[in-house]
Amino acid sequence: MSTHTQIQAALRPPLFFSGVMTEDTQALSRGLRGRDPDLLDQLIEQYQHRLFRYLLFLTGNPALAEDLFQETWIRVLERGHQYNAKSKFESWLFAIARNLVIDVSRRKKMPSLETRKRRWPRGSSRLGVTKFSFSPGFGPINLPVARDP
Repeated sequence: MSTHTQIQAALRPPLFFSGVMTEDTQALSRGLRGRDPDLLDQLIEQYQHRLFRYLLFLTGNPALAEDLFQETWIRVLERGHQYNAKSKFESWLFAIARNLVIDVSRRKKMPSLETRKRRWPRGSSRLGVTKFSFSPGFGPINLPVARDP
């Protein structure tokens, strides 16, 4: 390989950022279909920080973001044959992550209003603040007012 060819190869955009079906995206697609472990290692190394930050942003929970991070890469490995290289790999990867977050939020059980009512003791509000009854004569009208001299 000549020096000129090496320089051109080095200046070429990164392997996985191309949106059109090029040699690189076709190789990526073939590698995912073949479950190439070296390719998966390279992808994880390239996208790990951005993917984790994205999941952390969506969930707000570091432990859940870690679980979904791992699940995302498992899905990439299991469903790599579905990547057709017509779109960016990055878009496909982040769509998998987003769909996993949606799945988790659907599985999360929200307490019903009846369940919530039963948990609130008498005399307390939903916010956990005890209700007070004030004596007559207490209020903003009866408070001393500071007057200017």
